[in-house]
Amino acid sequence: MAKILNINIEKVNQITLSHYGKSFETLCSEYKFKHFWEEFTNPLNAELPVESIIKSAGFNSNDDFSETILKRKEESKYILERKYT
Repeated sequence: MAKILNINIEKVNQITLSHYGKSFETLCSEYKFKHFWEEFTNPLNAELPVESIIKSAGFNSNDDFSETILKRKEESKYILERKYT
């Protein structure tokens, strides 16, 4: 994103911190997980392999997805609770 905007990484983080209170990486991880969950729970995708949904959400691999879940347990829990309560 920094290259696209022609600014340095620190500036991107500064912008996301000031507007969202989170680093750019954290913001991206949250977005990817939310996107995954929306696609995973969509009945139209019931026949798709989970791996394809993981990749369509922007994760590079199953390991990348697992690491994100492990690093963000509370955020993931909140998304799941909000969806089912």
